[in-house]
Amino acid sequence: MHKLVIATWNKEKRDELSRYFQQMDVSIQSLRGDIPDVKETGATFIENARLKAEAVRQYEPTAIIVAEDSGLCVDALDGFPNVRTARFMEGTDDERAAKVLQRLGDRPMSERTAVFQSAVVILFPDGLMRTAVGKIEGWITYGPVKDGQGYGGIFILCDEQLLAENIQMARCNHRSQAIRQAVYYMEEWLVTV
Repeated sequence: MHKLVIATWNKEKRDELSRYFQQMDVSIQSLRGDIPDVKETGATFIENARLKAEAVRQYEPTAIIVAEDSGLCVDALDGFPNVRTARFMEGTDDERAAKVLQRLGDRPMSERTAVFQSAVVILFPDGLMRTAVGKIEGWITYGPVKDGQGYGGIFILCDEQLLAENIQMARCNHRSQAIRQAVYYMEEWLVTV
């Protein structure tokens, strides 16, 4: 049985990724305590996911490594916050979402388009690397941020529901799209070894 390491210290993200791979013939592992956090210096979500996978590879050379990076890109803000979605300022996701609203100001809805994007990289023990991407498009509300919902509380889907309140969309969000594609890559690889 192959060892699969989920390359994140974020428990919620680790649990979400793990759910998709648990039916496969792999032993899912969390990061070991001696593996340091990875500096996300990439200019894209794919680059950051690749950096995470390659960093973990140094500690887990025989494992399948799965890494993910995702975030919000607001068109009128030249893609901001992009790869810095979770770290462009100190504070909570709600506070960062409020800052996005502040930066958008009173722009009309036609200028409030945004995309949630996700990239999943799988690095296999034989050196093969596969990349999967997912995205959902929508608009940013005029606010205010709903407590505890972060960016999902300001992101409107095409049906005018907030992402955080749309349970069906939460099952088919940007991250789940990328993970489902990654699962297919994993299945393909497993039958060849």
